[in-house]
Amino acid sequence: MEDPGQQPLPPPTIPVGAPPATTEVPARPAAPLRTPTWPTFTSARAGSLTSTWRILLGLAWTAGFFAYAAVWQASVQLGIGTWWIGPRAEPTPTLLRLLPFLVCLVMILGVVYGVRRLPVVGVVLGLGLAAIAIPDLSRSTSLAVTELVVAALLVIVSAAARTGLVRPTEPGSSDGAATTAAPLPEASADGR
Repeated sequence: MEDPGQQPLPPPTIPVGAPPATTEVPARPAAPLRTPTWPTFTSARAGSLTSTWRILLGLAWTAGFFAYAAVWQASVQLGIGTWWIGPRAEPTPTLLRLLPFLVCLVMILGVVYGVRRLPVVGVVLGLGLAAIAIPDLSRSTSLAVTELVVAALLVIVSAAARTGLVRPTEPGSSDGAATTAAPLPEASADGR
């Protein structure tokens, strides 16, 4: 409620010689146009894998780890020991029994820590797993074939992961940050 003794304020007076009031906002000077770029990933180093390929490679080698556990279990169930497991009565030393698992674990740790040149490491370790399977061809052919198939699949996935390598920024360098993207095409004045 208004107090009956109060009067409304009079409208403001415009001083003589003042410019007329307008509702227009003064124009700002145009900012220089910047060329937009695609996002860059500064955390990736040249020679390392993209995150998608790292995940895929980690999953493949984890599956390989469990595939060798299945070979071990089948060996125990069949009663035919692979050379790296040995017969039940006289098993091989623990380090030798764990050799295929250690190879898989080395690769999984390389994936977790983002080691550079991971596809090359994976191919070499996969060929090492194939070498572990070769002596079993004479004693337990079915288990050796299973080991060779697992090793071959890990070599294939590791070699395919080479497509996910981050390229160096400059054509001759092998160190440094990830490749920066090329600028987007500039828009013309009519917005096309």
